[in-house]
Amino acid sequence: MNNFLIDFFINKSNHRKVRLLKELTSEPKDIETFADKLAVSKETIRKDFSYFADIQPGAITKTSRLNKIFYKCSPQQKYQLMFKIIQEEPSFFIFKHLFSHDKLDVSKILTTFFFSESTYARYLKALNHLLTSYSVKLKNNPLVLTGSELNIRNFYNKLLYFSREYPIFVNDLFFYDDFVTSLKEQFPSYIASYDTNKILYRFKVSVKRLSLGHTIQLSDKQRDSIVRCDDYELFKKQIARLTKRYFHLHELSEDEFVFFTVMLKEGHVYCKDNLHFQLKRQKHYLFNNTHKALCRQFLNIQDDTLLDVLSCYLNDVYILNDFAQTGIIDELFSYNQPIFYEEKLYKQCLSLAEVYTDSDEKRPVIAYTLCQIIMANQIEPIEQITIYLFLDEEKK
Repeated sequence: MNNFLIDFFINKSNHRKVRLLKELTSEPKDIETFADKLAVSKETIRKDFSYFADIQPGAITKTSRLNKIFYKCSPQQKYQLMFKIIQEEPSFFIFKHLFSHDKLDVSKILTTFFFSESTYARYLKALNHLLTSYSVKLKNNPLVLTGSELNIRNFYNKLLYFSREYPIFVNDLFFYDDFVTSLKEQFPSYIASYDTNKILYRFKVSVKRLSLGHTIQLSDKQRDSIVRCDDYELFKKQIARLTKRYFHLHELSEDEFVFFTVMLKEGHVYCKDNLHFQLKRQKHYLFNNTHKALCRQFLNIQDDTLLDVLSCYLNDVYILNDFAQTGIIDELFSYNQPIFYEEKLYKQCLSLAEVYTDSDEKRPVIAYTLCQIIMANQIEPIEQITIYLFLDEEKK
């Protein structure tokens, strides 16, 4: 379970239960071992087992060995237990309703969870503290999520992405099987560059917001920079058909067509094999040679094809920030993910990332992704690397 889910949907009293479930799925242990590992009493472990039995009977299995009873939980049962723990949280109830209906009567929260008004006020304050980093806020009655439309979509993008393991906010993704199939059939020239999972949830969020009456508006800079190339009208026609058929949206503004066109074309991988698709796609973006020049300057790369691939990524960082679609650099890699690349290369990439953002959180993510792209596409090392092999004399 990722930190996003734990922060928003696992209260402090349940943190121990999450850790216990993790231990239960590793290998069978007795109660004393569980208590030692979690630094709690055996009675506390027994109470947790009783709680699991109440919400999911039979989830914890017991075996006897050496006069001891060992407990274990299968991954599937752990999944079901986690699912139910999440569903019991007031925050789940709140965001589930807000995502689907845009507003929620506060009295429903009070009666469902037996909250007093003061308890509700404290809970809302704690929840808004978590939402601060997303520049959105819960307030009013009926309760609504407030903030700019871009920030609201960005939060919901993360909500769906980080909860993708549990179908708790999107229970109609079967529509997307047909949608993605139609997408690939209509745009075969872009199949090689699609990574449909990357755009799936963002598309869902944007469509849902439109269906609730919200609008997507681009800045003049964004609107004017989109070049209507040969396939733009085809994209426009098919997007209209697909959104009408699967999402019951009958009229999209020009801004919304442009937005969805760009969103579809950002779902790709950065690979030399797909470069001809990527360069064609770049006609839809602000594109110049600045990115290539910066790569030469900071990374000392001379391979023109690799420079083109890196330019595609850096160009997307620039544009997707404008579109507030930062998921491409936020979601796939954790800020704390260990770096396995040569330290010098990573530092060079980090310096380059400073040109694109002043965010302390995003710079390492951009640098890490640049390292990945370089290593995945590189035929020859950028610099000569010496590998030392140390032999164990005893093992000869």
